[in-house]
Amino acid sequence: MPFDPELFLKLGGALTTVAEREHREEISRTAVGRLYYAVHLRARENLVATGWVVPQVSQHWAVIDELFARRNPQAGLVKALKRLRTTADYYLDESVTEKDARWASRVAYSLWSKI
Repeated sequence: MPFDPELFLKLGGALTTVAEREHREEISRTAVGRLYYAVHLRARENLVATGWVVPQVSQHWAVIDELFARRNPQAGLVKALKRLRTTADYYLDESVTEKDARWASRVAYSLWSKI
């Protein structure tokens, strides 16, 4: 059975709750990553269902570009979520707080039924 990306959404939400309670940056960073990947995978699979072909390279930006090309009103939020995920994963000199995780969680849950 294929993996359900909604499990990443739920995990990201649960991690956000822990990050808010414990004020631990590593949990906030991990929550942001899982929340972004949930949205990315959902958007990708929904695009594929309409006949879109997943490119072999730069898949993340390709999904966002396709959402913009289709004038999806949620494309900007997906892009912002991806940028925060990039910060969380690669820019260790920049803080990612529980506030960031909370924002990512709100955005990801709001996008889930719209993307």
